[in-house]
Amino acid sequence: MTKDIENAAYRVERLKRLKGINLYAQAERNDRKGIVPNALQKEFAQRFVYGRCYLKESWAEYLTRHKEKRLRQ
Repeated sequence: MTKDIENAAYRVERLKRLKGINLYAQAERNDRKGIVPNALQKEFAQRFVYGRCYLKESWAEYLTRHKEKRLRQ
């Protein structure tokens, strides 16, 4: 699963080079096959992409910042 996120983060960085596009991320879900997105996949799609954090930081920077925030709480 981590490899999937790394691949998606790479693609986001490549797409950021293009001007005038909006990104849409959706974690794969197929209940019939038992494929359900995990918490990290949901966070990537919902907070990183939909929250537009990708515009100002990379996925690695985002994770570092949120890890530090969680440790302080």
